[in-house]
Amino acid sequence: MTVASLSDEKTDLLIFGPVRPILESAFSDLFVLHKAETRADLERLMSAICENLRAMLEAAR
Repeated sequence: MTVASLSDEKTDLLIFGPVRPILESAFSDLFVLHKAETRADLERLMSAICENLRAMLEAAR
């Protein structure tokens, strides 16, 4: 594993709710996107990404 500064790495972003294409295209260059549309998706993802998660966004329907 190589050591990199935080500015060299993308931040993990969790989007909860329906992801609109404009959101995905706007954030995908800056963040590692994790999408959860249901509570089950959210629970499954949280155990896998909680250590690296730095931002969350709730997408309105």
